[in-house]
Amino acid sequence: MPSMIPSFQNGPEASQLQAVALVNCGGGAFTDSEGNEWEADGHYQPAEPDSLSIQTTETILGTDDDALYSSARMFRRNRPGPYLYQIPIPAAGEYNVTLHFAEIDPNRAATGRRTANVVVEGTALESGFDIFEAAGGAGFTAVTLSTTVFANETLTVAFEVDKFNPIVSAIAVHQFVPASTAPSQGPSLASVSLAPSSAALSTDPSVSPTDSHVPSSLPSGLGSDFPS
Repeated sequence: MPSMIPSFQNGPEASQLQAVALVNCGGGAFTDSEGNEWEADGHYQPAEPDSLSIQTTETILGTDDDALYSSARMFRRNRPGPYLYQIPIPAAGEYNVTLHFAEIDPNRAATGRRTANVVVEGTALESGFDIFEAAGGAGFTAVTLSTTVFANETLTVAFEVDKFNPIVSAIAVHQFVPASTAPSQGPSLASVSLAPSSAALSTDPSVSPTDSHVPSSLPSGLGSDFPS
């Protein structure tokens, strides 16, 4: 079932975005509140135990789909890299990429405790990206980054260590297709930016910058700290 975004103008012909890969990083397959079908985690390097799946049972703010953010792939900085996802795509062309994040480790719930450079198809999307800071100083809060790139055969999303272990909650890849050839129906994924060739950062505007939402004790399923 292809996930479709409503049509918009992209050059001389109206286009739509069609999902080609929806990866629930660190988690299993599930269907979100919009009817989009996410596949279980895969396509990552390095394999476990050099990278790990981490999870929480805490409520995630800024989303109707806690399952998308309650798990994450964590790349261990003291293990051999590179740290990346290589996602197969159907053909050479322009793709919209949306990365989903939430800081789910209370030990990292402070500005500067976890930062990484995010690179999509060899182009820096964010340098020193801090999930907690991007969420307005809030833990357990959904954050997304979006960009548009040209890719061929595989689309690579890489994470370069700055401070501590990089994490990512989910990756969505959508292909630009002419509206005249796209299926007429299908659920939309509203979090995807429709601005071609640009990067965007979004958070829930209802979240106050002072709303830390960090529990006094560790969430169920987390130890005193994640492995390094």
